[in-house]
Amino acid sequence: GPGAGQTGACLRNVVRVLRLAGEDHPGAFSAGTQARISYTMQAPRPVSRPLDAYPVPVLEAIQSAALADVRGIRDRIRGGRQLAATGSGLTAAYRTEDLLAWVTQRGPLLPAGPHAEHLRHRPGGAAGVNAHLFLTPADVIPFVVALICLTGLEPESAKTLRASCLSSPSRGFVTLSYEKLRARNHTAKSMRVRDGAGITTPGGLIRLALDLTGAARELAGTDALWAGVRVKPATKALGFFDSQYPVSHHAQAWARSHQLQQLTDRGGKPVRLDLRRLRKSVKSRQYLRSGGILDDFVSGHTKKVAAARYAGISAHDEIHEQAVEAGLRQALEAAIPPPAVVPPGMTGGGLIPVPRRAPGPDGQQEIPELTPAQLKAGTSPEADVFLAACTGFHASPFARRPGDPCPAAVWGCLECPNAVFAQRHLPSLLSFAAFMERERERMHAAEWQARYGLACERLNTGVLPAFTAGQAGKARAETGERDALPAQFLEAIS
Repeated sequence: GPGAGQTGACLRNVVRVLRLAGEDHPGAFSAGTQARISYTMQAPRPVSRPLDAYPVPVLEAIQSAALADVRGIRDRIRGGRQLAATGSGLTAAYRTEDLLAWVTQRGPLLPAGPHAEHLRHRPGGAAGVNAHLFLTPADVIPFVVALICLTGLEPESAKTLRASCLSSPSRGFVTLSYEKLRARNHTAKSMRVRDGAGITTPGGLIRLALDLTGAARELAGTDALWAGVRVKPATKALGFFDSQYPVSHHAQAWARSHQLQQLTDRGGKPVRLDLRRLRKSVKSRQYLRSGGILDDFVSGHTKKVAAARYAGISAHDEIHEQAVEAGLRQALEAAIPPPAVVPPGMTGGGLIPVPRRAPGPDGQQEIPELTPAQLKAGTSPEADVFLAACTGFHASPFARRPGDPCPAAVWGCLECPNAVFAQRHLPSLLSFAAFMERERERMHAAEWQARYGLACERLNTGVLPAFTAGQAGKARAETGERDALPAQFLEAIS
């Protein structure tokens, strides 16, 4: 069934072990068993698509909402501390400042405690009083959301931060240590993050959390960063929020309170808050800022995982297509220029011909302007090699070292930017064209294409169309097909 993936993975391991056993002990299995363990499904395995990132405006809206709530929580708890400083302890009047002074000294009020009857009709009850001095379960969500938006931490890592997670502050940065539970034997991780006094930096946000949760940590005897008051059980108000804390439930309630579902997700759907996608969005933003350079983007995982899970997502399809188009344009710009052909009938140098057009397979084809060096080589037989004239026999792009003679094969001239073709080369060129056609019949198609494909294309589309049919016919009449080929070439291929 569709949910049998884990079972299938286990069975694949079992079948592999049986195959290895059959190889080591021939004859141990019956023919039927051997047939069963040798059977292989040919159906392609489905390719999973990683979670996509939120659009950048959605990420910014979520981050702004979380930071706004963090500021509100900061003002509420600091205001409660100031109010508690003016109280004198629990009295019969049950004034707010007196209640807060009592909570500061004794700990949070319990919903079922001795003063529950007096607090029942008070707005928020005991939980409302405790919230003036401690984080509530709902308060953890904006802190965690803001921290993920600023750092790209995994949700489970953000939830399990310890009070000692910050270290080595230097020059506006600080080391953030965390646990990545999915990393198995290498769970201890760290990253350098920005530090500052404000909550818009990861260091500043965590220092604020340390300040707001210090009293709860001391009373509860824990080093968990997110320490505060519980909702349940009623007999123990203090606690901390660990990896089992139901973040998803509270996150959806927080998202509804900020009407985040009214934002538009990719595909036009309403936004549903997912902390995993939130981390993916932060990674996507880092990927875009790095210009797609994986070495500058990888953090907390291998380059392979970064490419597959964080770079290869739907949000980046457009920029990847643009990168491919840009690469193709660069490749075309760096490709071999069109063959240089000297106009028929030109025998002297000094005159650079204007751009002209010659017939090609698709109609008319532009023949580029010749440089003085090309024109000089094309009109001087002294520069001739096998199939063309050469502007730099000791400046070949195929040479291993600068200054070495050209090591290319005869047909390498058709692929070389140093080659210049003139009318006197037509007999050799036509003979070589006939030779390539004979080789096409003899050789395998892939082998022929690898050896002669580019040369044949440039000859038939860039060189021969520059000459008229009459000139080509005259060249064929002057010499036979094989006589026009160099002796060295005939010797090499015979």
